[in-house]
Amino acid sequence: MFFNGIGSTLDTENPYVFPILRASDSSYSKNAKPDPDATENEEATEISGQEITLVSGYQSLHNNRAVVSGSTQMCSDEVLASSPDNIKFCFELTDWAMQESGVLRSKGIKHWETGSAVAGLKNPENYKLEEHVHFEVALELKMAGQWQPFKADDLDLQFIMLEPYYSVPLEKDIKNEGTYFYNFRVPQRLGVFRFVVDYKHHGMTYLDEQEEVSVI
Repeated sequence: MFFNGIGSTLDTENPYVFPILRASDSSYSKNAKPDPDATENEEATEISGQEITLVSGYQSLHNNRAVVSGSTQMCSDEVLASSPDNIKFCFELTDWAMQESGVLRSKGIKHWETGSAVAGLKNPENYKLEEHVHFEVALELKMAGQWQPFKADDLDLQFIMLEPYYSVPLEKDIKNEGTYFYNFRVPQRLGVFRFVVDYKHHGMTYLDEQEEVSVI
């Protein structure tokens, strides 16, 4: 790729920013005109290698997105006309920023008592102590403007009262691509519980699916 510009450093404690394009291992950056009024921490302006971020992404908790690039030429007409790599990168970057790619959505949570005659038709409001429950959620991912079944190996389900009673990895449904499930027994505790699928992964919109049920 062609890149001509400046690099940046990211706040490692901010979970909403992340590198999209890092500098090469041999890169080096230094502030040639340091601020005489800068604090000791702000004076640390010498960075190298993959500490340098050339293009970074920001995604808020509500899935608003922004891209910050240190180059005004990387996606210019002149560069795109001469660099296939820049064409691919800039088009994918624009798709991501405009939420044409990396967008997760749920097709809905389903849950029912295992063996129930109405399995999968209606989510009951109540469960009894120690009933066996089947939970599932179907997810889709938008890439290049097209929706497709979402494939992942790190989705978790939590069954929460004041704290999680279960925190377990969801299993893939091999018959229904993009659908994940888990079977469990209701705990011996009366009260209001929540099914929660909370998934936060850089490059994709955040997913927070919840449904409330009572244990009677």
